[in-house]
Amino acid sequence: MKRLLLASAVVGLGLAGTMSTANAVIINATHIGIWSADTAGAGDPLQNALPSSRVTLVSTTPADANAGAINFNLQGGPTPSMISAFLAADTPAYVDPGCNAACQGTNLSGTQGLFNHESLFEFQFTLTQSGTVSVDHDDGVSLFADGGGTNNPVGSNLFTNANSFMPTNRVTDSTGVLAAGNYDLFYTAANGLPEVLIANFTASVSAPEPASLTLIGSALVGLGWLGRRRRRKAA
Repeated sequence: MKRLLLASAVVGLGLAGTMSTANAVIINATHIGIWSADTAGAGDPLQNALPSSRVTLVSTTPADANAGAINFNLQGGPTPSMISAFLAADTPAYVDPGCNAACQGTNLSGTQGLFNHESLFEFQFTLTQSGTVSVDHDDGVSLFADGGGTNNPVGSNLFTNANSFMPTNRVTDSTGVLAAGNYDLFYTAANGLPEVLIANFTASVSAPEPASLTLIGSALVGLGWLGRRRRRKAA
C-alpha cells in the first residue's frame, strides 16, 4: 500500500508540468519589407507570397526597423487601393517610416479578376517562447524561419504551399509548435479588395491539466495518510 501511494505521488507531481496552451495574441512585427510590381495575370509566379517574388522594392529599405501588430483588415475603399490604405487598415494603423510618399501611393493590388498587379509584404517577428502561429488571410501567405539578420528566410515553407498563391476563400493557416526565434511572414495582395492578414501566436506553457490536478490531490492525500501512520507508530 505504501508503494502504491508513493507511486501515485510521484506520477501526480510529475504530470503537473504537462504542456498546455495559453490564449492567442496578435503577433507584432519587428521589421517590414514591401515590394510591388505589375504582373502578367493569373498564374504569374510573381503573385506567389514567396521570397522569390521580392522583385521591385518600393519601401526605401527592405527591412524597416518598425514594430506593429500584424492585424490588417481592408474591406473596402477606392479602387484601385493604395499601399497606404492597407497599412492604415491595421489596428492600430501601421506606421512604416521606410514607406515614403511614393511607396504610400503605389497601387496595392490588381483589378478584381485581372491579377495585373501585386504587392508583397514581408514581416519579420520574434517568438520569445515556443508555440503555434496561425494566420487568417484572403490572399497568399507563407512562413519561413529567419536565418539571421533581417528578412533572411531559410528552409521550407511552414504553411501549406498551395496557400502561397491566392486561396479562393478566406482561410487560416496554422503551424505545429515552433521554437523561439525569428520568423518571416510573407503576404501577397494581388486581386482587389478585401485584403486581410491577421497573425496570432499561441504560446506553449507548463500548467497542470485537470487530470493532473486530480492525481496531485490523490498524491497529497496519500502522503498525509502515510504521515499520520508514522506519527502513530512513533507514539
